[in-house]
Amino acid sequence: MLREGECYYITKNYATKVKVKYYPLKCVERRSVVDEERLIAVAREHRVSVERLRRVLTLVSKEDFLEALKRKDYRWLARYNLAHVSRGKLSRLGEATAAYYSIDVSQVS
Repeated sequence: MLREGECYYITKNYATKVKVKYYPLKCVERRSVVDEERLIAVAREHRVSVERLRRVLTLVSKEDFLEALKRKDYRWLARYNLAHVSRGKLSRLGEATAAYYSIDVSQVS
């Protein structure tokens, strides 16, 4: 059992506990900057709530969204109400997210 400030030093022949300097981990809160004008325009165009779209954009990064689209991981997208699992396609909120991030869904493979 390891305590704060301890680790195992492992070699080919043995393992031993050693003391190390302890650095507590900090919780990192993801902050994303949302362009309000673009957010409102995209929400209006795709007929979704501005607040719902804002919440999704703060939770789902462009990279994660794009990766899920490439893998066609509709279950992951559905956790954020971005896709319909049974239909295998994006919801209006998902289409709005793609539009906000300037992702052409038909080109993603």
